[in-house]
Amino acid sequence: MTRPPSAAIRSAEDLLAYIPHGLGHWPRESLVVLADSGGAAGGLLRLDLPPRCTASAGAEIGRYVQAVLAPGAPSGVFVIVYTADRPRAGAGLPVLVHRLVRTLERLGLTVRDCLYVGDEGWGHIDAAQPDAPWSRRRSLDAVSASVLNTELVFAGRAWGPAPESVIVPTPTGPDAEEVRRWAGVHDPGSHPDPPDPAWARRVAAAWDRALSAAAPDPVAGLPVRPDIAGLLLAGLRSRTIRDLVLFQSAVGPSAVISELILSADSGGAPAHPSSGDPALNHSTVRTAAARTTTARTGTRTPAEQCPREPPDRDARLRAGGVPLLASVITGSVALGPDWQRLDAAYRLLEALAPHADGQVRCATLTLLGWIEFARGRGSRAHHFLDAALRVDSRYELARLFDRFLDLGQVHEWARHRATAWKGDSPDTA
Repeated sequence: MTRPPSAAIRSAEDLLAYIPHGLGHWPRESLVVLADSGGAAGGLLRLDLPPRCTASAGAEIGRYVQAVLAPGAPSGVFVIVYTADRPRAGAGLPVLVHRLVRTLERLGLTVRDCLYVGDEGWGHIDAAQPDAPWSRRRSLDAVSASVLNTELVFAGRAWGPAPESVIVPTPTGPDAEEVRRWAGVHDPGSHPDPPDPAWARRVAAAWDRALSAAAPDPVAGLPVRPDIAGLLLAGLRSRTIRDLVLFQSAVGPSAVISELILSADSGGAPAHPSSGDPALNHSTVRTAAARTTTARTGTRTPAEQCPREPPDRDARLRAGGVPLLASVITGSVALGPDWQRLDAAYRLLEALAPHADGQVRCATLTLLGWIEFARGRGSRAHHFLDAALRVDSRYELARLFDRFLDLGQVHEWARHRATAWKGDSPDTA
């Protein structure tokens, strides 16, 4: 789910013009639900149309949509179906839409309007009558000429192609060989976990400096010197450093994060058990399970208890420890995101990925996938995680994050206006 720029929806044409700007691409064979936030566009959720469109699928989608949008307390929703073929009345897709709308209404979400969009035009859907034919198509030219589309284009916003499979380019030029050489110089050897404490502190400091010094906009090529790039990549051979990079990027610079991760791995509560991937992964699973239990029993997870702790972030980190830190994976509102730093991490990892191979490439792609997951862009996250698993199908962290997506999990930050990613525009919410 994304939180694109706030905009007033004045007409159906405005609504249809807004969606590709909000998603970043024109959806295909998709079901899109847009929350109405008091006359302005709210959270935007896109789902692939299921292979079999049935009434039970519509009910299941309705329950999922309500659960995802509930934190934003929308006053209503718009439902839009994107499909190349206009189905005949009473067929699978109209039945699915009918049950979806009924389910949303029963769960307290008023459906403001229901539309369909095809390659040749758009029209309204009478969702109350699954046997009613969908209205005749209107031209998409009116959508392009809508007031809102004009405003968004004038503001410099544009949408691009739909997310595709990630193909990491082969690095070229003199920097490529230098990066490879320096990565070898800084390589942690055959036992990267637990890492040598002095080496780990040096790598962690290099990552912190690189993230803090990152330019606000993308740059061509590597944003750091080849020797620094080699050190950063060598660090990602260690699962401990990989986890540290994720947390330091997400929450912001903090010596407490380094203390928690590095001390746990060197002799405190073990961050990496003797079997399997880091305990962070198992903690994440427990956190997700605890959140589900919370909804049923009313108990509160460490992340939810933390707002009652001292307001200082480092004090909260010390109080919550590794379990609180692990809750960032699925979205702790108690630890809000540092989006400027996460965006810098995204650009840096994207530049480093072509120079990585093996486990290091898996780490870069998995971290990129997690950032997209935190942004609420599940399709893009899946493509990065799929690319990581093509390198190594057993890479546990990529498998875990991909499992979250398969289960339909939406990152908690993306569900709340205060913590959602603001995209590329200062006006986004």
